[in-house]
Amino acid sequence: MTSFKRFVSITYTNIVIITMALIFIIISPTLLAASAIDKIELYKRANKLLAENKMQALLNYLSPHELQFAGDIQYDYLLGIALLDTKNASLAIQVLQRVIDVSPNYAGARMGLARSYFDVGDFERAKYHFEILKSLPPPQNIAEVINQYLISIDRYSKQYTPHLSAWLEGSLGYDTNANGSTEDDFFLGFKLNEKNVESNSPFTSVLIGAQYSHPINTNWNFSSAINLSHRVNSDAHFVDLSRYQINGQLDRKFSFGYIYGKMTATQISIENHLNQRIFQGNLGINIKLYDSYSLNMNTLYAKLRFEDSLNVRDVDSTIFSLAFIKDFKNFNQLGINFSYGEDDAIEVASPYSNSQSSIQLFSRFVLGKKSLLKFNILASDIEYEDDYQFFGLVRDDRKYVVSTSYTLLDFISKNWQLSASIDWVKHESNIELYQYDRVQTALSIRKTFD
Repeated sequence: MTSFKRFVSITYTNIVIITMALIFIIISPTLLAASAIDKIELYKRANKLLAENKMQALLNYLSPHELQFAGDIQYDYLLGIALLDTKNASLAIQVLQRVIDVSPNYAGARMGLARSYFDVGDFERAKYHFEILKSLPPPQNIAEVINQYLISIDRYSKQYTPHLSAWLEGSLGYDTNANGSTEDDFFLGFKLNEKNVESNSPFTSVLIGAQYSHPINTNWNFSSAINLSHRVNSDAHFVDLSRYQINGQLDRKFSFGYIYGKMTATQISIENHLNQRIFQGNLGINIKLYDSYSLNMNTLYAKLRFEDSLNVRDVDSTIFSLAFIKDFKNFNQLGINFSYGEDDAIEVASPYSNSQSSIQLFSRFVLGKKSLLKFNILASDIEYEDDYQFFGLVRDDRKYVVSTSYTLLDFISKNWQLSASIDWVKHESNIELYQYDRVQTALSIRKTFD
């Protein structure tokens, strides 16, 4: 009886196995056909999402199918691009490398791989793949994008190796109010000295500078710069200005951003006579918020010291600023800065103690292949203390500045720059003597030595 039960059990098991095998043989063609249809549908929908630039949706759609389609060139390319454009560059590298291993001439995949290496900060590998793409050669619009990446790589790479650069710049321009003075000849019934009345003038200037950057290790970096400039106003020599400035800065990088400290010394001479010295210290922190946004907080402390009879204007200045910055691709940037500060006069009887607040909008855009546009708007309010008066009034000033410049990079050959700039200043005050308007235009050419 026991043998009979064992025989029935074995027979039943065999029947089940044989039945399942027959079912599989019968339906396998149908399964294969369904798989082929799913693949076609997958790419149809995936390419639609790609065309609509819905990268997160594309990633969500493709990810569940990786076990089934990994190794398929088209699938890996689509998944890699989706990962890259959803800020998953490290994973994108692994996926896109599978495509390049199988198809080295797949330009789209190599472009994605180069961009992925750039995003993770591996500039050496990014440059390698961009150089390969550049040698193909690519279409004009793609070549421009590659050139911008290579320029950025060169710029960022200098942060990690000791680097010395210098520059020489010459400028020609015109200033409608070179001495920044009122247009009125009389004030409170007195005729003003011509040096205190608006004077327009053409001008020429020269600037010589150098900067040295030295990474101490992967986290610490020291840099120092020196700038020497001289400006000649052909119709207003009494405000010919020389400026000498030197600074040193120490940066410490963290996962959240970096902290920096900077010391600057400046000496200004007017008509070859020492006018003022400025000793300035900055301490700040730059924090990465999310994506490409950052927050900058900065504290400035400065000692402004004037010469001779002007020492009534000596002040200790403290300014706190807060900036929100948005960085875009290709070195583009847009930001807003808020600041508040106070000037504390050194002399007891000086009326120059004040409080000041300002708001500033600034931007930087790369145009075309090798040109740069900068734009800056500033509005500030300065309120002087009530204890001391200017000509019987408590002084209250407002200042508005609009500046823009356009620069052609490498316009003659490498390291040559041509810039055109215009600056508009309107200074309002409840005391007419301190009211003025000013427009300055300039054309500058600079040669940089690396």
